[in-house]
Order: sequence, then C-alpha cells, then structure tokens
Amino acid sequence: MAVDYHTQSLVLSKELRSKEGMALSYANLGGVAFTRGDLLEARQFWAQAQGLYAEMGVQPMVAQFDQLLADLEPPGEP
Repeated sequence: MAVDYHTQSLVLSKELRSKEGMALSYANLGGVAFTRGDLLEARQFWAQAQGLYAEMGVQPMVAQFDQLLADLEPPGEP
C-alpha cells in the first residue's frame, strides 16, 4: 500500500507543480523499492529526487542522494 500512497502523492505534487513534493515522493518510492530489493528501480527514483533537489538548489539533499546512489554501486574488484 505504501507504493500506492506515494504514487498518489507524486501525482498530486505534479498537478500542483511542487518540486519539493515530487522530490519527496520519488525519494520515498526509492526507499520502498530499495526495501523490496529492487535496486534498479530504487536508483531510478532516487536519481529523479536528486535531480529535483539539484534544480531547487538543496545541496545537502543532493549530497545525500549522491551517497545513496554510490552505495547502490557494487564494490569494485580488489
């Protein structure tokens, strides 16, 4: 049900043209995808959130998503 609620929130935020609301919805959808183990979908949602935060100039959130996205990368070979 979390996906449904966050998707509804995203739709409403888009209708209101609220970048902050959209970013938060994408972030939450990414968190749900991550919890489910769908790393590709998590990456897509978090990249959307990061892009919106960058457009708004919210550097701390951009940095947070930089780290989240980097953590999704498989470790390099030794």
